[in-house]
Formats: sequence, C-alpha cells, structure tokens
Amino acid sequence: MKSTVAKIVTGLTNTGRFPFAYADLTCGHSAKVDLVPATYACWHCSRPTAGPSSEGCPCGKREGVKTLSTPNPHVEADRLTKVGDVVECEHCDRNVVATAKMRAALLSGEIVHTRFRNWCGQGIVYAYRRASDSPSGVFQAATLDAPDFDKLFAELRSAGLISSSLSPLSPTEGLGR
Repeated sequence: MKSTVAKIVTGLTNTGRFPFAYADLTCGHSAKVDLVPATYACWHCSRPTAGPSSEGCPCGKREGVKTLSTPNPHVEADRLTKVGDVVECEHCDRNVVATAKMRAALLSGEIVHTRFRNWCGQGIVYAYRRASDSPSGVFQAATLDAPDFDKLFAELRSAGLISSSLSPLSPTEGLGR
C-alpha cells in the first residue's frame, strides 16, 4: 500500500558512531530512507568509477578504488527520500496478506483460541487451531498486529460471521493488554 512520508527521523547507533535515518509514514509505520550513491575513484589515476570492480580501471591498474564521498543520512541533500514523497509501505502490504490469512482462519471455524503477545514493543495476536500431532495439542494458524486483529474481529462478529461465543483471548488470559 502507498503511504506518504510525514517526517524524516535521524539518529545515531548505540555506539554513537554511525548516523541513520528512517521515514515516519502517515499510515503509522516507518520506511527506509534512500540515499545518494557513494562516489569512488581509481586509486592510481583518480578517474571516477562506480565502485570496486574485479575488472579494474581503464587505465590498466587494479590497485583498487578510493572513496571520494559517502552519503550522510543527516544531510538533507544526501537523502533521496523527502517529506511528502509517496512510498510503498511494506508493513501495510504484509498486513493485507496477514489479515486475509487471519480472516480465512477465523471463518474456517478451526480456531480454538487466540493469544496476545507483546513482541518487540508491538502487540501481536496469534490464532491457534487443534493439531493432534503437536505436543501442545494446538498449532499456530495465523498472526496479525493487535489493532488490525481487533478491527477484523469486531467486523466479523458484528456481521454475524463468527460465533458470539468465540473469545478474543484464550480462556486462561485476562484482558490486561
């Protein structure tokens, strides 16, 4: 799905040595910031080149290349991605597929329970079906981000497509998410 870049966030890695940037999107996800390519030159003749190559330079030397410039994600001129650009949100694309899979799993009637887990700071809902060949007796059928699951679950329940007795969580879990 397409989304618009709302802002560019910059920072440094934990060591404080390496700058990074990512784009905050209007859909609430983040995306990679594309940068201008690095520039290189032949170590011997200083002729600009695309980068290290096994073919060497046209001057005949194979001594390698020197880096003339590397893009800095903190410098706006080095960023190809700008605020207002429309970009593809890979997270939204994955959610469309995951939502379809979860919808099919819920409508199949095979789901015995779901569980909410916090994974890397984000809530994920896991749906399970019975599986006699599994040591636990269940097998994971689908996963979906919690906000998307809540919307899907409410939509299917209000449309009468799933049983009103189906619980959004396993019976042993509370609603403390």
